[in-house]
Order: sequence, then C-alpha cells, then structure tokens
Amino acid sequence: MAIKLTEEERNNRIKLVGEYYINTPNASVRSTSQYFKENYFDISIATVSNYIDLYKKLYPNKAKIVDDVIESRTPKTVEDKYIRDRVLKEAKMILQGFTIEQISELNDIEYWVVYRDLGERLKKVDIELYAAVCTIFNQNSLDNLNYRKK
Repeated sequence: MAIKLTEEERNNRIKLVGEYYINTPNASVRSTSQYFKENYFDISIATVSNYIDLYKKLYPNKAKIVDDVIESRTPKTVEDKYIRDRVLKEAKMILQGFTIEQISELNDIEYWVVYRDLGERLKKVDIELYAAVCTIFNQNSLDNLNYRKK
C-alpha cells in the first residue's frame, strides 16, 4: 500500500534524493534507491529517476550540475571517439599477443572493461577485427583445453 505524501513531504524527499545523488561519488540510480531503502524510506529505481528530474525543476540553479553528474556516470558507447579508439587499441594488442590481463594492467583499465570492449564493443566498431580477435580467443580456449588434457 502506497503512502500518500503531502507536497511538502514529497519535495523534502526530492531534495534528499537529489542532493544525495549529486554529492555521492559514483552513485547510480540503483545504488541511490538501495541507500534510501536501507536508511530512510522505500523508493524504487523509477521513482529515484523521477525525483532527480523533479529536483532539476525545483532547483533550476542546480540543473546543470545534475546534468553533468548524469553525463559523467553514463556508460560511454562506441559512438564516443575515445571509446572507439580504446577498443581498437585493445584489439590490436590482442593481435600482437597480449592477454586481457596484460592489456588491463598496461592501460590501467579494469579487466572486465577490456573483456566487454573486445567481446561486445569491437563487433560494433570493426567486424573484421572482431572476427580476428575471436579466432585468437577460440584458439586460446582450445589450447587451454588441450593443456588440461595432458
């Protein structure tokens, strides 16, 4: 059963959620929802998103800050030149014989980011390079299986 909030109570929640979101490094909509569920009141991910939009309307002087925070926390796609260049660089390193672990360490990027770059993003950037990388991954998998059989 949903609790009926007064406009003042709702606006207070909007302010709390908005301030938390912009002042907590790396907070996502999901983690903000979880934080408030654990510490204050039950709030869904959809409501957090709604409150963040309403926060921008209630506090227009902070709208740019909110937009900047959202942009900085939004995962980048292959449309971003930096991401495309990074993916291509990682693919070329695989072709040169580097492992995902080595690429991760040398470029100071998390292992799973490199893994996602090569497994998902590369296909969208360069399908032929993706096929070449897949060939190497498949060969490495076969080599690992043959090694274990010995």
